[in-house]
Amino acid sequence: MIEEPFAEGATPLHKIDAAAKVVAAVIIVLPAATTERFQVIAGFAILSLILATIARLPVRQVIKRLILVNTFTLFLLLTLPFTFGGEQKLLFSLLPVSVEGTRLALLIGVKTNTILIAMMALLNTSNLSALGYGLEKLGLPLRLCYLVLFTYRYIFVIEQEYRRLLRAARMRCFAPSTNIHTYRTFGYLFGMTLVKSWEQAHRVHQAMILRGFSGRFIPLSVVSIDCKSYLLITMVAVYSLILVWLEYFPS
Repeated sequence: MIEEPFAEGATPLHKIDAAAKVVAAVIIVLPAATTERFQVIAGFAILSLILATIARLPVRQVIKRLILVNTFTLFLLLTLPFTFGGEQKLLFSLLPVSVEGTRLALLIGVKTNTILIAMMALLNTSNLSALGYGLEKLGLPLRLCYLVLFTYRYIFVIEQEYRRLLRAARMRCFAPSTNIHTYRTFGYLFGMTLVKSWEQAHRVHQAMILRGFSGRFIPLSVVSIDCKSYLLITMVAVYSLILVWLEYFPS
């Protein structure tokens, strides 16, 4: 099952429409990902922390996700200073360290954490089904929105089918190892999982047609875009415009 620990809550961000939060996330992510100035990305980092505080995100869950992502940024921090080139300084008179490489690695690390916290505060405070309907409100193609919804709904079914086939193989004394038999068995497992998934999709499609599916889903609960949603978008947009101004017109 896909866990959504941040989607449950009664904070102001949890009550805002998912479409508004998607727009706010885009307004933050695009300039934060393209900036080249530490001052600007620091401003976006402060905004992300403010949003996370308003959403009252569980600190332990946030740290777990940050640690997982920073394993990649740590690799960049350990490699870019020695491989990027450009102006160099000597470290302990042994290793040449690139100033530009170090700066780039730190900038990527700060960007990654800033964007991740902003996404957790805005998008993860709505469940995936609400985000699917939010994308539909924003005018995205219905097929794309329904693909998100069906993926969220039936990925559990695919996982259960794969585990059932794996249990069946283990009951027949299958012991994974590094040999052709293991590779062939896992190939059969993945292949049968795809076949079972296709059969399940065909049955679901027939059931939907039987129940009068007309090409649109009707959500059980609808959250309208109210004043709070417009206020969030306006505040985020104004804050981001100020930082973008500092990016291109530094004092």
